[in-house]
Amino acid sequence: MILLSVMAIVNVAYADGGSVWIVSLRRILGSMMCRTDSKALNSESFDLHRMRIVVNRCLKSRSRRHSATELSRLTVGVLLWFFAFECVLHAEVAAQVPDDRSEAIVRETEAGLLAARSRLVRGMVRGYGEEVVEGEPGGEVKRHDIHVFIAFDFDRGWYRFDLERSLPENSSPSSDVGLTANKYKYCMRPDKTLFYSDRYSRIEIHPPDVSRGQVQSMPLFPGFFDIRALGLYPRDGLYNDIRLDDAARKIFDRRPVEVFAEGRGLFKFAWTARNLRRLNIWFDGEQGYSPIRLQAQLRDPNVGDDWMPPGQVVDMGWNEVSGVWVPVSFSSKDRRELLPEDLPLSLDVPYTPKYEIKTDQLSFVWESVNDPVSESLFDYPGLDLSDGTKVWDFRMASPVLVDVIGRPPVKPRDDQLLRPKEGLFNRAIGNFLVWGNVIVVFSVVVYFIVTKRK
Repeated sequence: MILLSVMAIVNVAYADGGSVWIVSLRRILGSMMCRTDSKALNSESFDLHRMRIVVNRCLKSRSRRHSATELSRLTVGVLLWFFAFECVLHAEVAAQVPDDRSEAIVRETEAGLLAARSRLVRGMVRGYGEEVVEGEPGGEVKRHDIHVFIAFDFDRGWYRFDLERSLPENSSPSSDVGLTANKYKYCMRPDKTLFYSDRYSRIEIHPPDVSRGQVQSMPLFPGFFDIRALGLYPRDGLYNDIRLDDAARKIFDRRPVEVFAEGRGLFKFAWTARNLRRLNIWFDGEQGYSPIRLQAQLRDPNVGDDWMPPGQVVDMGWNEVSGVWVPVSFSSKDRRELLPEDLPLSLDVPYTPKYEIKTDQLSFVWESVNDPVSESLFDYPGLDLSDGTKVWDFRMASPVLVDVIGRPPVKPRDDQLLRPKEGLFNRAIGNFLVWGNVIVVFSVVVYFIVTKRK
């Protein structure tokens, strides 16, 4: 019985990529902790209730050795049977939703997701974790500590994103995934956008809504991530300026090819692109329709219509704070094949592919949820920049040095100030008028001297 139970659990969990196991374990623990009403006893709670009775009986036994043996056997047997029962029952529930109902479920999930995310208006959160880049087989392993600070007030159009990322030992600042410095700061306001990189030891003020691709003075500047959109895209979109509205539109504008019901309020949506790529996302209606798992797959070229194991996996953890569902954990895994420069052109030449695995782990600590946020956090004096950092304003025709952190404000010298074209034009006109007057006066004096001599 125990072997059959274990086989049932493993087979069912493996068939669904582990999501069945996660959901079943959560429901089992919830049942063990919360089912106490005698009127609500069903087959699940009855087994637990009977187990409690026998456990109490065992504890009262005179033979401690006999009690421990009976208790351990009973606990293992009942729990394994209960796991198998829950998994099999859940596997029957996780069935494909008919097409006439799937559209309504998709629209309900989209509306519920956007409504739940719209309740998160302002707040401050810090994220701590690490990023690991590993080459296989037997490749180099690089580890980076990650620290993220996010402050926002969407009603006022304020958003700040700080990224502090350690570099591994014996690595150059330009190595690995395009991130070229330890610290980045990004601030978005209705009147301006701020970019800071400690590689350049300066902060730049740009027009509002400017994209990082337009900031040519800071190449390879990583993008921010909207804290509300986490879980709606694979790992490669993490630092890619993806906002909630854009992510939701990109997903829900296309109708899923399959919709699976996997329990109370839990649905799995599947999208395909040209029948070559597949995206699976699990949404939990009991957690504000939040995405709790994402998988990206490719078609297996060697096995008919089968899909390869997920190359990208994202798992999200959510918690309800003051009636608002907020992310508390993010983990991702991305496995990709590396194409070498000497890739053989013939299929007859033996070739051993090499892969790179990138994993991210982030835990979020919320300092405030929907509490007022100070405006000072969204301008360069409140960015905690080191003394000597130069502040350049790029909103004019030419960049202007407007401040230096830690120094009293002084008028910049000509070599520190790149004047706009209008200033140069006005200055040229002034010089022309001055020298023109001098020439006129000189000509008049010469004329009177000549005429007087005649």
